[in-house]
Amino acid sequence: MSDSRDPPGVGMTLRWWRWIAVALLWAVALRAHDAMSSSAVAQLTPTRLELTVDLGAEAAWLFLGESLDQAPDIDRSMDRLKAQAGKVYLLSWQGKEMKPRETSLSQRDDGGVAFKFVFDAPAGSGKLRFEALYLKRMAEGHLTVFTLVDADDNVLNGEILSPRQMSAEFTLPVPPVPAVKPPR
Repeated sequence: MSDSRDPPGVGMTLRWWRWIAVALLWAVALRAHDAMSSSAVAQLTPTRLELTVDLGAEAAWLFLGESLDQAPDIDRSMDRLKAQAGKVYLLSWQGKEMKPRETSLSQRDDGGVAFKFVFDAPAGSGKLRFEALYLKRMAEGHLTVFTLVDADDNVLNGEILSPRQMSAEFTLPVPPVPAVKPPR
């Protein structure tokens, strides 16, 4: 955020850096078409929190505890994947675990899978934590892009997660990004 003591244009520079950071997050998200990658988008609305987790075929195979020495057989593993849905993510609000009211699994056209979890929206202000439990089973170097969006798909925040950094925490409500007036 720009301070009134900043030289002209600094606020705009900070805004551009924010956009560059978001662009980099999305560039990494494009790896989701890579069979070994994953991504997650949490959409926060006034009434619900919807988390969609995409796993490439090889990532889903590793999540099941299988070896990459054999080709992933996702078609025959959908029931096993569905049974493991509770081990994909752990969400907590103010330190208390959140339970999904809906869970679904679908196979993507590229052979990967998409888990979808629907939770009641957190009420009030506080800390919302997302822990990607499935990353414990991923190979070193695996990256996932986690993006938090509002009801209109505006990006509120994002993190790059890995087996070494499996969680993201956000303070709600997310303050709006202040409008920056261009320098005159």
